[in-house]
Amino acid sequence: MRLLIPCTDCLRESGQPDMWFGQAEFRDDGRYQLHCRRGHHTVLILQQEKYEVLLEIGVNAIIDGYYREAVASFSASLERFYEYAIGVMLDDWRVEREQALGTWKLVSSQSERQLGGFVFLWLSRFREIPSVLPQGLVQLRNGVVHKGRIPSRDEAISFGDRVLAVIYPKLARMRVDMAESVRRSMFSTSRERSSAARTEVPVSTISIRTVFQASEPDSEPIAIATYLAQTQQWRAAIASAAAYLEAQGKLPPSTS
Repeated sequence: MRLLIPCTDCLRESGQPDMWFGQAEFRDDGRYQLHCRRGHHTVLILQQEKYEVLLEIGVNAIIDGYYREAVASFSASLERFYEYAIGVMLDDWRVEREQALGTWKLVSSQSERQLGGFVFLWLSRFREIPSVLPQGLVQLRNGVVHKGRIPSRDEAISFGDRVLAVIYPKLARMRVDMAESVRRSMFSTSRERSSAARTEVPVSTISIRTVFQASEPDSEPIAIATYLAQTQQWRAAIASAAAYLEAQGKLPPSTS
């Protein structure tokens, strides 16, 4: 499971992508070091929130044939979305960030309490009962994570679809009704990751394509199977274009 990263220095110099992407393992801190073919050394800060990255890891796990890991990552994505949504709603109510973080520590290791906190905050803010994962899929998740169950590819894809169906409409609602708090959360995430980099190397921010960007606004989320196919086609096209340009002498040869 690897993240494809473009070189921002090459982009600035040429004014256009050169079809070369570095490959990096997904990181918890959202910071990536890149050494490109032309010798640039940069530190890149990923703008995506943790729940987005985890869902993308789940997609990559399916591509690689690791269906247990896909279900676990989709489940973790949903839990981290609840955390993210709680933070945005508290910000919308002008709760100080330090107070919110301090309170979160009281439930940080208890997923059921986190879910409960999200449900009642959502009810208070939007006056509606939020949809959550059906009990049957909760049992599937528990069987995979705690009992060593090995799901099929279809089960992993279906689980991912249901997780996305829980997250996507809520995210769309938050982006409209709490737009300023959503923006502050994004800036806060990037700022915290950047300040922790502590490096003399230039730091840039990047955004990657995820299932959330692939879904059309004001519509149903894209099906995981469709996004899987798009992702595989996209990666194949990048590899083919890079190989062609390298053969034509328009790309520096790979040093790996």
